[in-house]
Amino acid sequence: MSNSASELYYQHSGRIGFAPLLVLFLGMPIIAALAAAYSYLVVWCPVIGYVNILFLGGFILASSFVLTTLARIGKSRSPIAMALLGLACGLVAVYSAWLFFIKALFEDQVSLVDLVTNPVALGNAVYFINQQGWWQPSGLAQWAISAVESGAILIGLTMAGWSSTDREVFCEDCGDWCEPFETMRLTPTEALLATNSNQLKPEELLTLEECTESDFPRFDAEVLQCNACKQLQAIRFDRVSQVMDDGQLKEKREDIPGVLIQRGDFG
Repeated sequence: MSNSASELYYQHSGRIGFAPLLVLFLGMPIIAALAAAYSYLVVWCPVIGYVNILFLGGFILASSFVLTTLARIGKSRSPIAMALLGLACGLVAVYSAWLFFIKALFEDQVSLVDLVTNPVALGNAVYFINQQGWWQPSGLAQWAISAVESGAILIGLTMAGWSSTDREVFCEDCGDWCEPFETMRLTPTEALLATNSNQLKPEELLTLEECTESDFPRFDAEVLQCNACKQLQAIRFDRVSQVMDDGQLKEKREDIPGVLIQRGDFG
């Protein structure tokens, strides 16, 4: 492992790849289709509260999965570019959600084509729904619900784009992502357990003794390797613990910032 600070941690090159084309021609249509499914679910199951939050969360997670998958396929190594693409997808998601929501709500009374080609009519419909309500809330309450929903979608997809490949490692020589190679499980000291994950130094974790997968708490060190040249390896770390959830012990993982990088002949 190199001792040079500039070589110790992996940093993306900032290259955009062809992810914008994939997001534009494939991702946005898929997100629009997810927005249609989300809107019809909201209309068919008009339950204010926990269920609607689940619908919204599911929509954001599904759209984020599409975005992050295309970011990897498109070989984007630019968090800024992917954040902007995430924001653009968020705008498409919000627009499409309103479009299909109005269509689902009024059914045969409105034409989807008319709404798409007449932004004024769409805006009037949005204003009417927020002012008059469509189920129970109306006025300021409905405007607040709409604002929170739209904000969650925009922020969620923007952040998904920004972090889409932040723990991935790209081999610039071979033009491909490194793949998981092996995982080391490490026993933490009391001092490390008391340290916030953001303050941990990944290079120091490699000095810890190994443990088994059944041991908790622990640190997992996942080794990534370029399968083409076998000249590049990287190590990313997780803090792993157990938490009680609904009466059952479940595994909890927390990312530790910083991905170590090393070069050599690993063939």
